[in-house]
Amino acid sequence: MATLFFFIFVYIVRDPCFAAVLPPPDQPKVYHLLSLIHLRQKNYQAAVADLDAYIKLDPNSPDGQTAKQIRADTERKVDSSHP
Repeated sequence: MATLFFFIFVYIVRDPCFAAVLPPPDQPKVYHLLSLIHLRQKNYQAAVADLDAYIKLDPNSPDGQTAKQIRADTERKVDSSHP
């Protein structure tokens, strides 16, 4: 199942027009996977948005706490990339 999500979201990330048609998922894991894709692409602003959505859906779990740390690190990268 995770492999299916990965391939679906790789396709969506590459085609933003297709993403606009889909309703936002309410599964935290989806946002986690998207954030990993965006981090790998060095698209830090999109990764922060995905992490925000993930944290909103799952704020108190151990993974949610880790996501908060990753978000803070990524936000620093975004801030340092702007003069």
